Amino acid sequence: KAWHQGIPLRAPEWAAHLIALLMGGPSRGRPDAMWIADDNVVPAVVDAIGATGLRIPRDVFVVGHSNFPWPTPSATPICRVGYHAGSVLEAAMASIRAQRRGEAVGVTVVPPVTDEREGCGAAGGVEGVIEAVGTLG
Repeated sequence: KAWHQGIPLRAPEWAAHLIALLMGGPSRGRPDAMWIADDNVVPAVVDAIGATGLRIPRDVFVVGHSNFPWPTPSATPICRVGYHAGSVLEAAMASIRAQRRGEAVGVTVVPPVTDEREGCGAAGGVEGVIEAVGTLG
């Protein structure tokens, strides 16, 4: 079962309350993975998970959406999935140049990337992470 909860960017300290609720019960009902949609709250979530005594990735697998090449630092390695800002900008500029030349412009797919130095290796790289995240709901 997937839970969708939010932590305001202006109040990342709320992560401690949310993690206490999610992880405070018996292991049977506790999530074994988390998808953090904004890596700006990663440090607060990682700290809150550590305060419960749980370990990343052994007890809970954490995936954070990041913008490469400068993801938000984390004291504990987590899996990071996102898009390289340079690739996104290159694709956008190519589309703008084509439009200016009067060419038809379609959809451009920018492939996601992971940071293999962090915790994504156990999930099988970007394909494994995307597959796992797809099952979250």
